[in-house]
Amino acid sequence: ADLLAPFEFERQYVFQEALRTATSDVQWALVELEQPVTSTLGALLIASHLESDLNLNVCRLAFYGRLLADVESGDSAALARLRVFKHKAKTGQVDRVQDAHTIIGKGLVAPTTDINQFAGMRVHLGPLVGTITGSFGKAKFKMDFSAHDLDLKGVQEAIKGAQIELRYRRFIYDPKRKMVQSGDGRKKT
Repeated sequence: ADLLAPFEFERQYVFQEALRTATSDVQWALVELEQPVTSTLGALLIASHLESDLNLNVCRLAFYGRLLADVESGDSAALARLRVFKHKAKTGQVDRVQDAHTIIGKGLVAPTTDINQFAGMRVHLGPLVGTITGSFGKAKFKMDFSAHDLDLKGVQEAIKGAQIELRYRRFIYDPKRKMVQSGDGRKKT
């Protein structure tokens, strides 16, 4: 891996629970230390497992890498610059097919949630891709699937047994907890 590869704050990075060991790709990590360490940006940091028994023949190296940025613990503005996201998805069910382009759904969000905050967001239903247009009654919502050329029977056949899926990204350091869908730049708060 290239230890001198630049970290780009403008890029989006996928969150990983742990570093992958079987890869030659560059991986970035936010390391929170218990005690402050004096260092300069760009310095090579090497950390070891000090709790390991010195008499054992084991590697005590924990990680190594370059210090690219200084982020104070609790500095939410600095953390928000780190565009690290997790893939998220919500699923719902088809309540009924209104016509060849309009489908009524349910169960995507809790009944107390205002579905209108999801208006304009893309949903997947089997092979079809549509858009949430708004609420339909108290706990249901309406979706538009006008970007296909199927008739009513074709739509019913295409979505048979399929679940509605709303896919989005959630940035883990975003204090507003926005939902972002890739490809169109749409953001929802």
